Amino acid sequence: IGSYASMVLPAHFSKKLGRPVMYRMTREEEIAEGSGRPSFQGRMKVGYGADGKITAVDMYIVHDGGANAGGGDFRSAGNAISLVYQPEAMRWRGIPVITNTTPRGAQRGPGENQIAQAMEPFMDKAARELGIDRLAIRRINAPDSSAKFGSNQGGVTSAFLRDAWDIMEKTWWSQKKGLSGQRNGSKVTGVGLGQAYHSAGSSGFDGLVRIGTDGKLYVHNGIGNLGTYSYAGPSRVPAEFLSVAWENTVIVRGDTRLGLPNNSGQGGSNTTFTHSRAYYAAAMDAKQKLLEIAAKDLGGAAEDYDLENEKVVNKADKSKALTFAQAAKRAIELGGKYDGHEFPDEINDITKRSMAIVQGQGLIGVAKDTMPRK
Repeated sequence: IGSYASMVLPAHFSKKLGRPVMYRMTREEEIAEGSGRPSFQGRMKVGYGADGKITAVDMYIVHDGGANAGGGDFRSAGNAISLVYQPEAMRWRGIPVITNTTPRGAQRGPGENQIAQAMEPFMDKAARELGIDRLAIRRINAPDSSAKFGSNQGGVTSAFLRDAWDIMEKTWWSQKKGLSGQRNGSKVTGVGLGQAYHSAGSSGFDGLVRIGTDGKLYVHNGIGNLGTYSYAGPSRVPAEFLSVAWENTVIVRGDTRLGLPNNSGQGGSNTTFTHSRAYYAAAMDAKQKLLEIAAKDLGGAAEDYDLENEKVVNKADKSKALTFAQAAKRAIELGGKYDGHEFPDEINDITKRSMAIVQGQGLIGVAKDTMPRK
C-alpha cells in the first residue's frame, strides 16, 4: 500500500538474475522502511438544529503528505463526516502539502480515525447545549442502508449504525450513563460514546479452485499475507459451499508458478469482503460442473443432484453418488471446461496464464466476480 519502495526489490532482482526472488523482512524492518500515517490539521464548523440534526458542516484540512504526497487521509476524513453524521449540507476543502519528512501511506483507518477524534467532542457539546441525550443525538444523525455520502453522493451496501445505537440504549447505555461525572475522592468516572467507519472491500477479481483426483479441494489464493492470516478466511468460503471439510482443503499460495488467480493486494480492509465474493463465484462454477458430471454418469439432470460430504448425490436416491475424487478423474477425461482447458474470456490475463498451469489436474472452478454489490 503506497510508499513501500522495498516492494520493487524482488521484481528488480528477479529480472537481473533471471530467476524467482523472495524478499523477507521482519516486522521491525517493515516499519522502519515503510510509511508513516499522514497527519493533518484543520478547522471544522458544525451547525445543529434544535432537534439535534446536523444541518451543516464546513471542513478545511491541511494534509501532510510527506516526501511522496502519500495517503488520502484528508479525503477519507471528509467522506467519513459525510457518511457517519449525514449532514444536510456540507462543504469540504483540503490542501495536501509535500514535506521533507518520512514517506506517508495508509495505516489502519486512514483519515477516519483522526477525524472521529475531532468530531465526537462536537457531538457531546451539542448534546449538552441542546439538552439531548448523548446517544440520542448520535442516533438522530446516524445513516441507514439508504444513506448517501461524499461529493458524488454514492450509496452504501449496508449501514446498521442506528440499530447498534438502539441495542446499546436498551442495554449498556441505560445502565452506565448515570455513572458519568461521579466523583470518588480525586477520581472522576467518565463514560463516553464514539462512532466511526472505514470503507472496505472491492469487487471484480477472479476466483480459482481445483478438486484434485485425491478428492481434496485446492483453493488457489493470490492474496498476500501481512501477518494477520486474513488470506485464509476467504478460502473457507468455497470449502463451505462445496461441502468440503476444512481438513481436506489446501490453500495454494505464495508462488505464481503454482497457478494463482488475479487477486487484490492485501489491504487491511479489503481481503475478506473482496475475495469471499471471488472465491464464492469460483465455487459456484465448480459446483455446477460437479452436478453436470453426475448427471452425465448417473442419469437425470444436473438439478437432480446436490453436494453432501464431499460427494455429488442424487436428491431422491442417495445411493446414486460420485465422490469428489471420482468426479475429478471424470473431469480430466471430459476435458474442455471441466478440467480447465476452456475458461471464461472475461477472467484477467493473470488468471488465464494460471489456467495453463492447473488445467488437466482435476475439476477446475474459475470465475470472475461479476455479482452486484448489495
